[in-house]
Amino acid sequence: MKQIPQFIFVNICLITSLAAQNPQSRLIDDRWDSLQHELILRAMEQRASQVEKEIAERRYAQYLEQQFVAKMNRFVLLWKALAEDYNAKSAFNAKLLKEVAKAFHDLENGEGWPKTRK
Repeated sequence: MKQIPQFIFVNICLITSLAAQNPQSRLIDDRWDSLQHELILRAMEQRASQVEKEIAERRYAQYLEQQFVAKMNRFVLLWKALAEDYNAKSAFNAKLLKEVAKAFHDLENGEGWPKTRK
């Protein structure tokens, strides 16, 4: 009678040790590890692409800002020249006035200018 529990205990130990050495369990573990590795790589690629996208958006925003500032500077310089010419001659220079209007329209129609709702 005492031998039956010992026999069962020995069989359970053997079965668990055999199950641990089962090639299928190793194959499943290997597949699980490779799946985890692949998911980690994909997550890293996605983060890298998001970072690259954010960098591109920032560069584009900086480009638009530089364009807006350049157009604004051109308008201001032409306006100043028009004002100085008027103060000196007490008359408007029609050619300069057209350039000022063109510079303002370029500024107004470009990116960065507040859009009015229609």
